[in-house]
Amino acid sequence: MEPYAAGKGGGGGGGADASTGLDESMRRLGLGGDGQAGDAKLLPERQGEADCACYLGTGACGYGERCRYNHPRDRHRAAPEPDSETDVAKLSLEQQNTVVAGEDAKLKWKVEVLEAEVEKMKDEHLVQLKKKADVAEARQHTCTHILALPDDAIAEILLYLPQDSPSCLLRASLVCKLWLKIVSDLGFIRRLRALHPTPHVLGFFQCPIPEFVPTTASAFSLPAAMPRGHVQFILDCHHGRVLFLVFGPPMVLLIWEPVTGERQYVPMPEAFSSDFYFPPTVAVVCAADDCDHRGCHCHGGHFFLVLASATDTTAFMKEGTAVWVYSSETRAWGEPHLVWLTYCDSERPNTLVGRTVYLTFLAGHVLKYDLVKHNLVELEIAGDLLEFCDGNIIIIPLEDGRMGLASVKDSTLSLWSCDDEEYWAPHRVIGMDVPATRDIDVLGFAEGTDVIFFCANSVIFTIELKSERVRRLHEMQYPRMILPLVST
Repeated sequence: MEPYAAGKGGGGGGGADASTGLDESMRRLGLGGDGQAGDAKLLPERQGEADCACYLGTGACGYGERCRYNHPRDRHRAAPEPDSETDVAKLSLEQQNTVVAGEDAKLKWKVEVLEAEVEKMKDEHLVQLKKKADVAEARQHTCTHILALPDDAIAEILLYLPQDSPSCLLRASLVCKLWLKIVSDLGFIRRLRALHPTPHVLGFFQCPIPEFVPTTASAFSLPAAMPRGHVQFILDCHHGRVLFLVFGPPMVLLIWEPVTGERQYVPMPEAFSSDFYFPPTVAVVCAADDCDHRGCHCHGGHFFLVLASATDTTAFMKEGTAVWVYSSETRAWGEPHLVWLTYCDSERPNTLVGRTVYLTFLAGHVLKYDLVKHNLVELEIAGDLLEFCDGNIIIIPLEDGRMGLASVKDSTLSLWSCDDEEYWAPHRVIGMDVPATRDIDVLGFAEGTDVIFFCANSVIFTIELKSERVRRLHEMQYPRMILPLVST
């Protein structure tokens, strides 16, 4: 056996020379020497422990007696590393066994390391599975408790869903049949509108080229659902309906409901004459007299179209403007009303005040069409008011239900009212917190919300008439007209 501690000179006395000291150190490390086996202290053999891989591979162990692993008596001497299978065949049987034992020890150590890694991965995977199971159980537990609530309690919870996202109630209706029954109940809808009387502005359309700009953080996927394809202008947006002019041939009107996705095509009147550069002015409104234009009342219901356009001299034998009214109930255009006006101002939005549609013309002329009496009246805004406002005016409904005007000049919003539609007087003046600039223009009004859109230095702003709060929305180069889309 290979000696470990003692060498010639016994006890390592202080009189040993350098060679004897080196030989003694090599023997202590189990690295050979010329000592006798009888004088050496053998490394301890621990039968209950695993074999020392270092001792099996090299025949030496630097830890000596402190090593916790077994040092076998007959396998301690290292065998030379064979270069090939031929070299292995030349080794003695004992040396071959030593090589095999060393390789087995290395493989065993690798297996132990891999097993430890596998156990660690199993533990981490089990922890993740337990977390997922706990979350799923908590959700199921919460859902079970919610579904176990009385119908009245569920309805009270659903009343407070965010109203700036049209998809909230739709998603709630998909939970189960009970929730669908609750949110589709007319009583629930009336309570919801009473709790949230003011609709929310979901975004606006830039005119005339259709482009929708959202103003809320909801996942309202309107841009992906917009009608595409033919060359088209957007003309109006009221009561949850958007009106497009589609250039053919033939030229037709497209009425699109963003919430339901329903589309209807309406042909132009027979005597209609227009072109790409002078599109007609058209307003789309709900046909129901007692409708509050909220909830599901307008969706899929009947509507009116009020169209104003320059007349065809061959059809009317005179120049001016003709006004037609279309009813979706009869699916026909009525007889035209003729007025002596020039082209409509397609850069100013149409306005609905009560059951009256106001169409803006150039030079301060306004057409007033009563949807109840079905009569047409021509109005004219005073020239001094137009000059004072630089023609920067839109028609809005006032708090008392009368027709009013809104103008923006020098960072000031002015509201105007009139008596008997003849004398206009300032109704309210609001100073707006926007940079002072002459490049400012009023662009649109959101029905039912008291929100006015205006542009200053190519930036779109809104102002709420009740709170007078100004909000910055979107940068836009050369805006012309804005048609807001509100929740219904």
